[in-house]
Amino acid sequence: MKKSIIGIFALLILLIGLVSASAANSIAVKKEQNEITSVSKVVKENVPSSYSDAEKKVSILPVPVKYLMWTNDGNHIMWGKFGRGYFVGTDNMGKTAWGIYYGGVFAGFYDGNFFSGKYSRSDWKAENLFGEKYSYGKYITFPQPILTATAESIK
Repeated sequence: MKKSIIGIFALLILLIGLVSASAANSIAVKKEQNEITSVSKVVKENVPSSYSDAEKKVSILPVPVKYLMWTNDGNHIMWGKFGRGYFVGTDNMGKTAWGIYYGGVFAGFYDGNFFSGKYSRSDWKAENLFGEKYSYGKYITFPQPILTATAESIK
C-alpha cells in the first residue's frame, strides 16, 4: 500500500513538472511573438509603399548585395537583393516582397500583406510571411565584390 502511494505521488510530481515546463515554453513563445508584433507596428510606416520604390533605394548601390532565404520545410524559397536598409525579392511562387531591415529586425510587404520578423546568424523568423501566421528558416547573403589593387605598382 505504501509503495503504491509513493508511486502515485512520484507520478503526480512528474506530471506537474511536465505541465510546468510546457507552460513555461508556451509563455516564452508567446512573449517572442508579442515582441515581433510590437516591432511591426513601429516599422510599418517606414516601409516603402511599393516594390519599385524599394528597388530604387536598393539599386543606388553599384552592385547590390544578394540574399537567398528558405523556410525550414523547404516549401518557400526567396531570393533578391538588399542594401542601405532596404530589400526586394521574389519567391518560388512568383510573389514579390519588399521592405526594410536594421539591427536584426526586418519588415515589409509580401504579396501585398504586411509581415515582420527577426534575423540573426543565418536564422530568421517572421509573422505573416509566405502567407503563414508564423514561419522560420535560414538565409545566406552573397557579399558585394571588393575591388583590389592590380599587381603592377605605380612608379
